[in-house]
Amino acid sequence: MKKPRRRKEPAARIVLVLHAHLPYARVPSERFPAQELWLYQNMAECYIPLLRVLTRLADEGVRFPLTASLSPTLVAMLGDAHYRERFADYLDCVIALARVHAVPGGALSDALALLADRLEETRAYWNDARADLAGPFRALSERGAATLITTTATHALLPAYRYSPALERLQIRAGQELFARAFGPAPRGLWLPEMGYHAGLDETLSACGVEYTFLEAHSAYQGTDSPEHGNFMPFASESGLVVFPRELVLSGAVWAHRTGYPGDGRYREFHADYTWQMSELELARQGLKRAPLGVKVHRITGENVPREPYDAAAARGAARTHAADFMARVRDRAAEITPILGRAPVFTLPFDMELFGHWWYEGPEFLEELARLAAASGDVEFVTPEELVREGVEASGRPAEGSWGKSGYFDTWLNPACLHASSIIAELAARLFALAPNARSLRAYRQAAAEIMLAQSSDWPFFISWDRFADYGRARLDEHITAAARILAGMEAGEIDDDYVRTREELYPLFAASSIESII
Repeated sequence: MKKPRRRKEPAARIVLVLHAHLPYARVPSERFPAQELWLYQNMAECYIPLLRVLTRLADEGVRFPLTASLSPTLVAMLGDAHYRERFADYLDCVIALARVHAVPGGALSDALALLADRLEETRAYWNDARADLAGPFRALSERGAATLITTTATHALLPAYRYSPALERLQIRAGQELFARAFGPAPRGLWLPEMGYHAGLDETLSACGVEYTFLEAHSAYQGTDSPEHGNFMPFASESGLVVFPRELVLSGAVWAHRTGYPGDGRYREFHADYTWQMSELELARQGLKRAPLGVKVHRITGENVPREPYDAAAARGAARTHAADFMARVRDRAAEITPILGRAPVFTLPFDMELFGHWWYEGPEFLEELARLAAASGDVEFVTPEELVREGVEASGRPAEGSWGKSGYFDTWLNPACLHASSIIAELAARLFALAPNARSLRAYRQAAAEIMLAQSSDWPFFISWDRFADYGRARLDEHITAAARILAGMEAGEIDDDYVRTREELYPLFAASSIESII
C-alpha cells in the first residue's frame, strides 16, 4: 500500500490582518462633505478592489485566508441608504469628470481614461452587489476565504478608560452587537483600537467572549513575564486571551513612510488630486464645488519637481516585483528566526486596510500577487488566528501596556490637548450607569449612551494631535459631550426633551435599534 504523501511543513506562517475603520460622519446638508468623501474614496479604491481580489482568488482555489477587522461604525455606514445613494452619485460624478477632461493628446488623457474605466468596473461591481458590501464580505467568510472580526463600538482607545471597566465593557459589547447584526454571531477575535492595551484588559476581553487580539511587539517583549518566543508566536495571557504580537521588520517593509514599498516612484501619487486643476465650468455642470474628489492621475515624482502622468503598466510591474521581494524577505527572516525558536515562526502582520488601495493604490495588486506566489511556493503559508488557536497555544505571558501610535504608547490620544475630554466622558458614563431606564426614558437613555460612545472615538484626539481636521475633531468632541450632558440632565430631572432626543437620533442613528440597556 502506498504511503500518503506528507505535507511539507512551511518555512513560515503569516497571519495577515487588515483593519478597516472610519469615524461615523454624517452631513446630510452637503452633497460631498470631506468627512463623507473619506468613506466613498475608500469604498472605490480599497474595499471593492480588495473584495474583487479575494473573490477572484477564492474562485480560482488560491488559498489566501485574510483576517478582516471591520469596525462597527464602518459597517453601519456601509449598510445605510444615505451613504449608498451618495456613493453611487460620487462614482457617476468622478467618472464623468475624468471622461470630459481626458482630452485627446493631453498629457493626462490616458491616465484619466484609465481612472474612468476602473471606476466603471467598480460601479458594475457595486450594482451587481446591490449596493451592499457587507454581503460580499459575509460570502467570503462563509467560503472560508476570510475571517471577519470587529473592534469596539466607536473605536475608543480603551486605556483611556481603564478606571471605568463598565465603560470598556459597553464599548466592547456594543461593538459585538452591531457586528452581529450584519454578520451573525459575535466574532471570536477583537481588534483593539490603536492596539491600545493596559494591564488587566485581557480579563475584561475574556469576560466579553473575546478569544484573541493583536498587539504591538513591545507589548510582548516588555511584559512582566515575556513569552519565550517573543513576538514570533502567539501566546496566552493569564485570562486565556490569545495575543498575536506584530512582527516589525516585515511590517515595516510595507508601511514604512520613506523606505516602504508604497513610496516607489512608479506608484500612483496619493497627495496630488487633479480636481484642483479642473475646469470650473465642468464642475458646475456636475453641480459640484471644488473639493478633493480623488481624481488622482499622477505617479510619485517627489517634492519640488514637475508631476508626471501615472503609468499603470509600470505600477503593475512594481507591485509584482515588490511581492516577489517580500516573499524573499519572509524566507530570509524565517531563516534568521527559526534556529533561535527551534521551529518555524508565525509572522503576524497587521495593517490598516485602507493602506491597500486608498493610500497605496496598487496595494490590492500587491496582495493578489503575494497570494499567488505563496500558493505556488508552498514554503510560506497564510493562516488565520483561529487556525492557530485551534492547534493550541503553548507560550504564555503578561502583555505590557502600549499601542502602535507615536512613541509606542498613548501620546497621540492622551496628551494635554485631549486628556481632559476622557475625564468628562468617564463622568458622563458614571451618570448614565446610575440611571435605571423605564419605558418612558428608554429612548433617551440609548441616545445618551450613543453620544458618550461617539465622543469616545479615537479619531477625534487623533485629528487634534496631528493637526489634521483638528477643528472638526474638537467640534465632534464638544458636540457629543454637550448632547450627552443635556440628555442626562433631562433624565435626572424627569424632564426629557423628546424632540431633541429624536433630532440627535436622526443625525446619528448608529445605535437607534440596539439594546444598549441590556448590555449595560
